[in-house]
Amino acid sequence: VFVVTTAYLCTVWSTTSAIQYWIPAYLEVEFQRPGKEVTAMMTLVSGSAPILGVVSGSMMIDRSGGHRSLSRLLNALVLMALWNGVCSSSMIIALAIGPQPTSGPSGIQLCCYYSLLWIAFFFGGTVIPASTGTAMASVPEYLRKNASSMAMLMYNVFGYPLGAYLPGCFVHAGGLSIRSALLLLLGVNFVASWVAIGIAYWLVRKALRDR
Repeated sequence: VFVVTTAYLCTVWSTTSAIQYWIPAYLEVEFQRPGKEVTAMMTLVSGSAPILGVVSGSMMIDRSGGHRSLSRLLNALVLMALWNGVCSSSMIIALAIGPQPTSGPSGIQLCCYYSLLWIAFFFGGTVIPASTGTAMASVPEYLRKNASSMAMLMYNVFGYPLGAYLPGCFVHAGGLSIRSALLLLLGVNFVASWVAIGIAYWLVRKALRDR
């Protein structure tokens, strides 16, 4: 459970890194928005939504019972699946909103885009307490310090760097647009995250059944 939950978090941090690094470039190049506007809006979105998401996610996990038993771990995994679906869907829909080929993006388009981006960041934040708690609760207490260190190593090798690096490879080596490169990475991460949550749920349910 620890391994698959850590793998899931790698997809979360990879997606977060890709959004923060490449979305401003996408807005400036393909939406032709001024840099000051993009910087201001991304600061507003990324500075508010994840914080509120983490706080809200923590409160909801606590109200559902936390991670103190296998049955409560199952509840946390169900919430993770729901929040992961909303986050991924919002981000993919946001990228599906492209500028008009002749007139450029309208004000309504941009409002929808930034709103979807805010929703994606918010629900991306909500999964962090559930997933990190599940990862730590799945290992014995005496191993948690080592598990936490190993998880941080995995995030910094397979999470953050790949989110910034892989879309650039897709753009330069594959000739894709920024939008297509992000959709490809997010699609892969979306599938991988659902597989990881599904395996974790199956393992916890199997352990609960074998008790």
